[in-house]
Amino acid sequence: MKHIFRFRGVYNNNEWTICESEFRHIKKIIKLGDGQRIEIFDGQGSWASGLYRTENGCPSLEVIEHTSCKSTGRNLGIAVGALKPGFIDDVVPCLVELGVTSINVIAQEGVAKSRMSEKAIGRWDRIMWESMKQSKRLWVPEISCYSSMDEFCAEWGQQIGWDKFYSEPGEKVSLQASPIKSSGVIAVVGAELGLSDRDIQNLSNSGFEGFSLGKGVLRSFTACIAVSSILASRILWAE
Repeated sequence: MKHIFRFRGVYNNNEWTICESEFRHIKKIIKLGDGQRIEIFDGQGSWASGLYRTENGCPSLEVIEHTSCKSTGRNLGIAVGALKPGFIDDVVPCLVELGVTSINVIAQEGVAKSRMSEKAIGRWDRIMWESMKQSKRLWVPEISCYSSMDEFCAEWGQQIGWDKFYSEPGEKVSLQASPIKSSGVIAVVGAELGLSDRDIQNLSNSGFEGFSLGKGVLRSFTACIAVSSILASRILWAE
């Protein structure tokens, strides 16, 4: 089966426009030929398939098929401590592929704030969009950054319509058995050193409940993917 390239676009007034940020990639890297089949999506549930055209040097799409999908109303959020450089770069594609709708990065106590610089956040955004192209996800996740666990808890403690959890090896309740009553779920995974006693107290006071992934100790990266997979199967993929 021939690969069909997918590009980021804007859907407005029943018309598709390929994002300008894609132009160089199309012209210089991929070097698409006129009439080649491509796909385009906007990250808000709409996508189209058609033929690539160039007019006055600008790429365009001759639409053959168009679809707009409504949101299911089910949301999965993952919050993770700002880990060593490169960690978020590696974990974002996995979270996008699994259908996570909200990615939250927390600078826990003792973590350098430089791990969440504007440059890093811009890189995560680009990685996220590239992952959406490859996985053909239609809804772009929201990426939020918090300067401390206090700031995260202050915001999420006020959120209603969400079941809230945090990962803690000592907990007896497994994530698979944790009751889910809402259409939205968010889970917190700590950084390299896990969650501190103060973090856990903060989260508990904000309505979060602890869960365990088993007797073993998982790396933060592994725990993040495991939590996302379990919750996605329970809330996003459930019939």
